[in-house]
Amino acid sequence: MSAPLFLAAGFLAFCAQGPYDLELRDIEGDVLLSLRAREADLGEILRDVAARTQKQLVGLERLGRSEPIHAELVDRPLGQALHALVGVAGARVRVHPGAIEVYADLAGGASVEELEEQAAVAYLRALQAHPEHHQGAHAELVLGELQTRRGNLRAAVGHYELLVRDHDQSELVPEALWRAGGLLVKLAEWPSAAAKFTALANHPVDHIYAARARMELARCLVQAGDARQALLLLDALANLFPTTDLHETRTRAFLSALALHGVGRRGEALEALTRAEGLGGDTSWDAEATELRAETFEYFGRHAEAARAWLKCAELAGLPERAAFGGALDRERALVHAARLSELASDPIAVLMIERLVARTPAAPRVEAYAARAREELGLVATTAAARLDGAITRALGHLGAHLPQLAAQELERQWLERERLDEGERARLASVYARALDEHQGLEPALRLLRSALAELFTEAARKEVLIAAGELFERHERFDDAAAAYGGRL
Repeated sequence: MSAPLFLAAGFLAFCAQGPYDLELRDIEGDVLLSLRAREADLGEILRDVAARTQKQLVGLERLGRSEPIHAELVDRPLGQALHALVGVAGARVRVHPGAIEVYADLAGGASVEELEEQAAVAYLRALQAHPEHHQGAHAELVLGELQTRRGNLRAAVGHYELLVRDHDQSELVPEALWRAGGLLVKLAEWPSAAAKFTALANHPVDHIYAARARMELARCLVQAGDARQALLLLDALANLFPTTDLHETRTRAFLSALALHGVGRRGEALEALTRAEGLGGDTSWDAEATELRAETFEYFGRHAEAARAWLKCAELAGLPERAAFGGALDRERALVHAARLSELASDPIAVLMIERLVARTPAAPRVEAYAARAREELGLVATTAAARLDGAITRALGHLGAHLPQLAAQELERQWLERERLDEGERARLASVYARALDEHQGLEPALRLLRSALAELFTEAARKEVLIAAGELFERHERFDDAAAAYGGRL
């Protein structure tokens, strides 16, 4: 079976191979290894792995005569799993696209990276030889540090989890839980991170993370969608662990802003955010704080300020330190929001500037419609009455969504005065939206007068039906159900 066929298969089920059970699974291109071994031959396991992954096994003779191994690995990345297995047998291993290559231990002149790898191998051998030694917890902690430094965050979390599981009485357990939780936050795995911070907060032995664990747990709850529980936790934190530390006070205020926003208390969220920012800057929260501010401004109809806040989000998302955490995707999403809100703020020049920023990116098609309407508004292209109507209705609906019916009515008034340029379908659509804006701004009667006027000018069945449905919906909104039934039946 070829390598592509292996990847397409998705997984290979457990297969009994004498004293070991081996499973290889392909998850979105990453091969994960699970192994249960008792008195198993390492060379036989390596040959089996190489055969199943269609890789050439090189340098097996460098293992020499290794002792039978005992192992229990679950869903470990292939390279990391083999690194651990071969390391305890006195060698090193590298996994290439077409080969698994076994190396001897280091000689002189090794690089820093190679020395770190050899240190990891030495710790793995010590853990294999003395699994219950009291220094085992320290070994797992250092292995976690090495994997973190090499960018293998999931592998680092695995070492910290082993420390907690196999050395539950160690004084290093709180440190391991804190580090594991922090790495899971970086990976945006909020439920898993919350589980680590919960265990840390409930750890029976006193430690320095009592308050910070609860603070990070609140953050995870907000991100996981449980803002109400996060608010309760922050209230308890203020009562049980009051603080005078400026950084912690600022962080708590910012978390309160996130939680308040999550439960829909946007005015209070903006106040809490302003309070947090008044205590000084904190670059670790810049992106989230700016996005929160953008969403709050939009809710209150402050479209120009919301657009500027989204542009700031795009700038922050483009920073190198955010590139590993979806920065490009965040940047494009922020720019699309900025274009949409710039249009609602009647700022076509800003829309065209944003169009240039997203050129040749996946976000370009999503900004194209805003840019086309901006060019029409500025007179840069020949426009039609229908195109102007589309732009006006889009802006009006945005104003209605922001609870600004007066602006929506003003946006459509000019279109209504020039309605003779529209066909009957467009005129009916305009009347329906304009009537809704008038109803919210001035009341039902002005809206009904408009609809009756429109109905008198329309003769096609589809156009008349759209106006009558709009009237019926307005009657229903005001609980005039008999009048609504009449409108639906064709009488207004």
